[in-house]
Amino acid sequence: MTEPGLRERKKQRTRRALVDAAMRLFDEQGYDETSVAAIAAAAEVSTRTFFTHFPTKDDVFFASNDEGIDAALGVLATRAAGERPLDVLVRAVERMSVAHSAALAHAAEFGPLRLRLLNSVPALRARAVHRFADAQQRLADALHDAYPEVDRVTASATVGALVGAVVSTTLSGLAAHEPDLPDALRRAIDVAVQGVAVTLDPLCGRDATDTVPTVRANGEHRDTALPPRDTTTMP
Repeated sequence: MTEPGLRERKKQRTRRALVDAAMRLFDEQGYDETSVAAIAAAAEVSTRTFFTHFPTKDDVFFASNDEGIDAALGVLATRAAGERPLDVLVRAVERMSVAHSAALAHAAEFGPLRLRLLNSVPALRARAVHRFADAQQRLADALHDAYPEVDRVTASATVGALVGAVVSTTLSGLAAHEPDLPDALRRAIDVAVQGVAVTLDPLCGRDATDTVPTVRANGEHRDTALPPRDTTTMP
């Protein structure tokens, strides 16, 4: 992976400084009581610089989510020719979880605060639902555009299963102070993959009882045999 240049690193540092300043002010003053001008001043930048990086105050709060979805879309956009959809999608969701976890790890002390604000600020809770749905739709559209044989309903359901596993595990992990959130996310992705492979692979001419990708601790993938389907209760 290419290292970011000086300009990109400076941009990342400024974004981190704004996020850190915002979260501290949200904790000290309350979310609704904190202004964009106060966040910019605390990060020692201008209000104009704030809006260069974030369109609204909400976007600062959800910055880690944006980094995750951008990483996932990047994987779909740069897929190799001939890659099966499930492999690409698993890698995309895993990259999303890594980016999200890295952003959370940078400001790990704000994990409980994020949960508290989501539970106590109606505007943030509503925004979270909207952004979650939008992220899933963007990924589903990208999957369908990359693989037209995967219809939009299947793409939406498949992305929903994988992204839902990541989001639910992240929230429960933060609430329970999970000591190894990245490992928990890898396991959640592996569990979800077992289910979606049965539907997704046959659409692309692959046996659903073949193998599915699993995520290793180092971020690499290996194929694991699917257990045979239990057909004794099927009509």
